[in-house]
Formats: sequence, structure tokens, C-alpha cells
Amino acid sequence: MAGKTHGVLARVIENWQTSWLVNLSSGAPLTINGQSMLYSRGTPDQVRPFDFKGTRGVRWDKGSNYGLYFGDVFSKVPDPQCLSIDPSLRPFCSLNAIAEKSSENIILQNAQPGTRGNVGLNSIEAAGVWNADMAVTKGFKIGETFTGQIRVDARNIFNHPIPGAPPAGFAAPPNDGGAVMNLNDTNPFGQMPLKGASAGYWIPSQRQFQLKLRLDF
Repeated sequence: MAGKTHGVLARVIENWQTSWLVNLSSGAPLTINGQSMLYSRGTPDQVRPFDFKGTRGVRWDKGSNYGLYFGDVFSKVPDPQCLSIDPSLRPFCSLNAIAEKSSENIILQNAQPGTRGNVGLNSIEAAGVWNADMAVTKGFKIGETFTGQIRVDARNIFNHPIPGAPPAGFAAPPNDGGAVMNLNDTNPFGQMPLKGASAGYWIPSQRQFQLKLRLDF
């Protein structure tokens, strides 16, 4: 194409290169957490059947910096254990249960004191992620002995939300972009605090451009 072009136009359209890098990753295992036990946070009790795998579907509200791992399916309600204490102390009870919004039925609640919850470890899967990077390079020549390259790197070129992976430690707080899976957290259950993590170079962030110049002589 344009093989017979010469002069300035030939210098403009020659020596272009593009490259793409696409990463696809399935979600890491997630553990739903309840109230703390002796050495770590425990797991809750699931008191009604519910298809967590079929319900998951990350929702990113327009204009909001956070998303919801389960969409608008769940709501937080006081844990039934709070009803067993003196009415004057109930406002200080920090235990929560998770109810289905449509039916208001409790699905998850904290295990009773001295017991372990029936929800197993790594019982659900975090959201999968994908990311696309692109680079465009233009080569040029200066005189007989000098050559150069102008390169533009685009990271996360589609500016797609990329939630961070959950931390390795059991029941640890989520990384930037990870999902909150603690019933008693002050944030909504399943909330993903950031659309793009920025904790380090190993976690993709919002779209970024870099302009580079290289001279060879």
C-alpha cells in the first residue's frame, strides 16, 4: 500500500508499528466473613438457600467511584442476636445480617457465640478482570547516521474498571478495588471501593498515556 509514495508523504506514512497486550483473569477465591473469633474473623451462618454464584454481577453506578459485586440484591439489617440483648443496649450492637432486598428474608447472619458459621472458606469467586494495553511507534531517520522512534504507550486504553484482587490473608480488608465481604463492615456488603486500584504498579489503574522518544546514533 502506498509503495510508490516518496518525499515528505513517504516519511510520514512509513515505519509505523502497533502492538496490543490483553490480559484476562478469572476471579480469586473469596471468603465471606462474620464476627471475630479467638484468632481471626469467623464465617457466618447461611440460614436460607441462595444462589450466590448465579446472583453475582458487578454493577458500576454512573458517576460513582465504587461498584457492587452483587448489584442491588442485598441490604444490611440488624443481626437477630441484637434482639436478644437489653433494648437500651441494642443501638450499640454492631452485628449485621444480610437480607435479600426483594423478600427481606435474612440470608446470612453471624454465627452464635462459641460456634463456627456453616459457610465455608473460599465459598465464592471474586470478579474476573480484563485489561487491554496498546502501543504505537513511529520510526524516523535524521540524516545518514541518526535514527529515532516516537512511541506512545496507552495503559488500560478502554479505561475499563479493573477491581483489585482480594488480599491473601484470611479476612483481611480488601485491596483497592477489592470487594467487601464482611457482614459487619461499615461499607455495604459486596462494595468494591474503587473502579481501578492504584496501590502499586502490579495493579492496573485508570487509563494512562506515556510518550517516549528514542535516538540511535
